[in-house]
Amino acid sequence: MTLLPLDGLDISMLVLTHAPFSEIELVAVQHVMSGENVDEDFWHSITVAAKQTSGNSWPCVRTIARRGVRPTGPRRVGALTVNDSLFNAAADAVETCLRTTGAEVPPPDDVVLAWLSETAAEAQAFAGRLDDQKVWSRTSLVVDGRSFALWKHLSPTGFAACADLGFAVVSIAGVTEPDVWDFTLLTPDQVVAAFS
Repeated sequence: MTLLPLDGLDISMLVLTHAPFSEIELVAVQHVMSGENVDEDFWHSITVAAKQTSGNSWPCVRTIARRGVRPTGPRRVGALTVNDSLFNAAADAVETCLRTTGAEVPPPDDVVLAWLSETAAEAQAFAGRLDDQKVWSRTSLVVDGRSFALWKHLSPTGFAACADLGFAVVSIAGVTEPDVWDFTLLTPDQVVAAFS
């Protein structure tokens, strides 16, 4: 059971087809609320990962919705919302891999902030090399029987991967990559039923 609020969820979520719901949990949701710079509420992303008690190393899977480019701000002029790109999904996957597979971070705040900054910079550098097949190999993942291109980066401590599904981009990271890149897309209602 999750404590993350899912009221009004309107985006689908990718999960490994063979990962039982009893062994995975929602670890993050990003819901943008209307306010001064945004005219409407919308869901941005939803992330699932292995429960720490499951004993499995299911990867962290973040589904990032694409909402189109829309005007924001007062009277809808000025700023624009921009869809996340494959580059952003790659950076997110590398950053997640580095943060979840790296050494324990010492507690002092300044050390933690420096480590987070270094991790983000390294992730951006790797993401900028998506076209370099020495850094990112290309393979495919299957979502409900349909194949999509998958960019995958392997390191001694884990893996990072990303894909563009059209309606969403996805970042996937973990210690051990899946034997089979076979995923299921859960509707918002299915997500709420499985994780509420």
